[in-house]
Amino acid sequence: LRLCRVDFAAVIKTAAGETKKVLIEVQKAQKQTALARFRGYLGEHYRSTDTSEIEPLPIITIYILGFNLPDITSPCFKIGREYVDLFTGEPTAERSHFMERLTHDSYVVQAARIPAHRGRNPLNELLDLFEQRNFTNAEKTEKDYPYEPENAEVREMCRVLSGLVTDPEVREQVALELEYERIMNAGFSEMGREIAAAKKQIAEAERQAAEAKAALAAERERATALAVRIAALERQNKNL
Repeated sequence: LRLCRVDFAAVIKTAAGETKKVLIEVQKAQKQTALARFRGYLGEHYRSTDTSEIEPLPIITIYILGFNLPDITSPCFKIGREYVDLFTGEPTAERSHFMERLTHDSYVVQAARIPAHRGRNPLNELLDLFEQRNFTNAEKTEKDYPYEPENAEVREMCRVLSGLVTDPEVREQVALELEYERIMNAGFSEMGREIAAAKKQIAEAERQAAEAKAALAAERERATALAVRIAALERQNKNL
């Protein structure tokens, strides 16, 4: 789909070896026009009044982009927070439990910039799943994963995805989603043509109105000049 959003709570293990519960939000979009939706979804979490948790969870956002950011070439990068003491200008290792729930880290994947298979590590093996190549059907809903992942979690992902590809209900759901997207795109295309035609008519009407206004102004100038000429002739006639 052109736009997708999934959020879930998860227990993660940090590089320091500690575990913590966070809310992970994954958003996928094909066009930059999804920016407003991204901000809106995130705002929903910060405004949430859900009391199922004793306190709000820290938020981690993951954006999977189907378009390229023109000013960043990295296929996968992190936008992280940093606590900086503005009096000294130095980063500080101190952390606030309160502020951790008001700010968040973001991870970004530019799917179209993911290079062909490169090296063996968990991140590369995970990114291989998002490569925009090795598709096996015209709709680009199925792809071949021609690698043997070493990471156990990536192997599990491949197993789950392989099962989904052969599941009749999932295949039917994907077909319905593709048909819905086709109909929506066709509708938007027709709407776009109608809007373009209407804009063309408006532009033509504005051009004609501008020409009429210019012609009217010219007539007024000629009328004014004629009135001045008549007044001059009348004065001459009185002096005879």
